[in-house]
Amino acid sequence: MRKLKILKALVDLLWIFSMISVVAVLIFTVIIFLDIDLGNLDFNINGVQIEILDYGTKFLILLLMVSYLIVVYCLFLFRDVLNHFYLLKIFDDVVLKNFNKIGYLLITSAFLTGITSTIYKIYYMNKVTAAINFSYSPFILLICSGLFFMVLSEIFKISKNLKEENELTI
Repeated sequence: MRKLKILKALVDLLWIFSMISVVAVLIFTVIIFLDIDLGNLDFNINGVQIEILDYGTKFLILLLMVSYLIVVYCLFLFRDVLNHFYLLKIFDDVVLKNFNKIGYLLITSAFLTGITSTIYKIYYMNKVTAAINFSYSPFILLICSGLFFMVLSEIFKISKNLKEENELTI
């Protein structure tokens, strides 16, 4: 139970910092869409140096921000799962649904991030070789994490059914 408390504390701390960053991301997005002059400020999103700010890049930045907000929502769902674990409601339907939802959302976020980064690299930077990169990247990690949460949901569903069958036989 001590490990659960440590994990919950770390996730809660990460949640607080992510809420601060969500506010910063929203302000940054508004500044970009209102065409406020940023001077010579260069910025880097997911390892991609953004140099040109036209309507296409603004749309891609918006997709990246949506992807980030999806990951923050996944963190919120994970906090809810940890709260259920803390209350010893391990096989609750909310836990099963949240694990599955986290999986689908992480995969969606991975594809949003991967596609937008690839489009920017190909279209704006003319780097086809750098765009197709399947090494140790956030894209692969998010897809693996999403699939892991979906498998975890299935395992918990099977365990819940076995637990219910066991309770009926006794």
